[in-house]
Amino acid sequence: QSESELPAFIRDVGLDISVTSAEPIVFKNNLANVEILADVRVSGNPGLPLFSGRMQNAEVGEIFFSGRRFVLETARIDLLGQRIPDPNLEIVAHTQITHNLEPLDVRLQLSGSSSDLRYTLTSIPPRSKEDLSLILLTGRSLEEVRGNAVDTLTAQTIQFFTSPIASPLTRTLERVLQFEDVSIEPLIISAEADPGARFTLRKRISEGVALTYSIDVTSTQNQTWILDYRLKRNFALQAFRKDNGSYGGSLRHSIPIGGKAALGAGAAPGAAGGRPILSGITFEGDPGLPSEKLDSALRRLREGRPFSYSLLSDALDRLLKIYKKSGFANANIRPTVTKSDDGTKAEVLLAFSPGNPVRVVYTGDKVSSRVQRSVRKGWTGLLPEDVNLDEARGLILKKFHRKGYYEARVDAEKRDATNESLYEITVAKGPRYSVRDFNVEGNAALPADAIKKAAGGFPLAEYKGLWNLVHNPRPALDSILSAYRELGYSEARIRRPQVASDEAARAVDIRLVLEEGPRRMVHEVSFEGNVALSLDELRSVIQTAQKKPFNPGLVLRDKDSLLAFCRSRGYRLAEVETETVPLPGDPDIDVVFKISEGPVHTVSSLEVAGARRSRDDFILKTAKIKKGDIFSFQSLAAGQKRLYDLGVFRAVNISTPEPEKGSTDVPVVVDVMEEPPFTLTYGVRYNNEDKLEGQVGLSLVNLLGRARTGYLSYRRSSRVWDARFSLKLPYVLGLRADT
Repeated sequence: QSESELPAFIRDVGLDISVTSAEPIVFKNNLANVEILADVRVSGNPGLPLFSGRMQNAEVGEIFFSGRRFVLETARIDLLGQRIPDPNLEIVAHTQITHNLEPLDVRLQLSGSSSDLRYTLTSIPPRSKEDLSLILLTGRSLEEVRGNAVDTLTAQTIQFFTSPIASPLTRTLERVLQFEDVSIEPLIISAEADPGARFTLRKRISEGVALTYSIDVTSTQNQTWILDYRLKRNFALQAFRKDNGSYGGSLRHSIPIGGKAALGAGAAPGAAGGRPILSGITFEGDPGLPSEKLDSALRRLREGRPFSYSLLSDALDRLLKIYKKSGFANANIRPTVTKSDDGTKAEVLLAFSPGNPVRVVYTGDKVSSRVQRSVRKGWTGLLPEDVNLDEARGLILKKFHRKGYYEARVDAEKRDATNESLYEITVAKGPRYSVRDFNVEGNAALPADAIKKAAGGFPLAEYKGLWNLVHNPRPALDSILSAYRELGYSEARIRRPQVASDEAARAVDIRLVLEEGPRRMVHEVSFEGNVALSLDELRSVIQTAQKKPFNPGLVLRDKDSLLAFCRSRGYRLAEVETETVPLPGDPDIDVVFKISEGPVHTVSSLEVAGARRSRDDFILKTAKIKKGDIFSFQSLAAGQKRLYDLGVFRAVNISTPEPEKGSTDVPVVVDVMEEPPFTLTYGVRYNNEDKLEGQVGLSLVNLLGRARTGYLSYRRSSRVWDARFSLKLPYVLGLRADT
């Protein structure tokens, strides 16, 4: 819908809503565990809101990618004032791996807009991006790939389709076996052998201890056990038994040298100034739990230790699981965090409301144990009883509807009981039905098969095929209307589906009546108000074109694209409006984009903060930001990525303090946090074949403040000795080249 089609009272209402999170919002699932602070502004009008602002992590968190855990150091989302947000993302995370007995600290950086996200991999000691990609994906280096490319490509393909994120099989096995990670992965036995498959289980026994078991499914005699114990981030112990029966263990310790990295004012929030210290935990109400269970659940929230909302969330989850396991599904714990005036201390108050024991009784037709578990899992003391009952009823009903039980009925209510909360859920599933006939009336532009496909094939469809029109018609009808709009039928209308059931045949017939309306084409596309921006530039940005079907949704997307383009050219306060003008006596439409460019904003000053060894001029040269440049958020994001690509900064944040009102001068601040200049790594490894082996390495980061990175290593055993030196130069003769 264009702005001209909005009612006047909506067009004239201006939005200026600011949303700032007083406390971090905790996101915790199988992909991430992170605390987010939000500062978002909504402007525009109710029909066409514009979103701007920033969301960023409050503390160091963790993400899981392709079955591997990464420590999340920076997560930043910048909303750029668009109707449909396409934000700039900045994600920096690291993980530790070992390849050929050499420990690697690998850093992953994702940057760019959500529609054009790019990644960078760096490591200490330095390895190429291609080398690191292959090691993370297949466990094999680029050199090993060249020697056996066919086998490795096969391994990559199998690994991709069987990764824990991509494979439903591995996710199911994780739930059934209660293991943290389950995978089926390739392993090349030798240069002459075909790739075999390995079945691998990984279980985290405690916070620092993990056990991995792997078996070659082509030969059950080949079994590997690995026990990892990570005392701290820089100290690790490992014991292993390999396929060939050899066994041993290793110790590895890394020592950063050079003090803590400096941090500018706007860098990663979790690293600045440290976290507040937990000064105390007090209880309100009777928890009703044994002291040993209470202490176990709160073991990571210790007085005198750093506090974070993620730790608090974990503790609350553990307590609620204990309550649920004990039958107190209505238990609720309300936390209150009070910080000292200087923000260095935090005190936690936990208000306990255990409630009565909960018992759910199922009557009528049988409800599977799996569905009952889903009901228990979804039941929460944070919601009123009637809401939990309604959620349980809807979940059970949806399960039966998905299996074709069209007439299924579910009733849920609370019963009188003493010293407990008793709920009765009565189920009558009835017979199974099928869709017998699908009749469409009024369709001339789209055949019935295309309408049927749109009704059942849209994203996030809750039911199979045409059953969406029966049980959840709104998104199914919207999907059909979207197909019509792409053809130019912007005024198409669909009446609510008529569903008739045949009890004897156990079938339903669906009748859909449409009013397609006229087909509208774009007669002309014009621009008004542009002064500096040429028509050719503007036309290259949009997709709406003359003699193409008129699609209101596409016009709105073009509006966002034009707004982003104007701001990328320095018009920070640019505004874009749209108008659609019907031709008299003709169904075609003229589309007008009205552009208010406003003044050009330029970079007025540059400041570098947090750099200790890196020279300011080198940082600004690498970021390619100069005083007097046309300002744009895209150029800042590109500069931020270039600095991360050097591999010598742990955190980079390029920000713009709010300029004075009416001013076109934009100050830019580049905040960096440097990696320690030296890292000493030493380790000892023993196995019953090669006996004792020692290794020592020294990483040299940001030599002479020019992002040069070196690595010295020496390894010695009774059989072999190996000495290496590598040097990575970001510039050669003034030209950018990672060598």
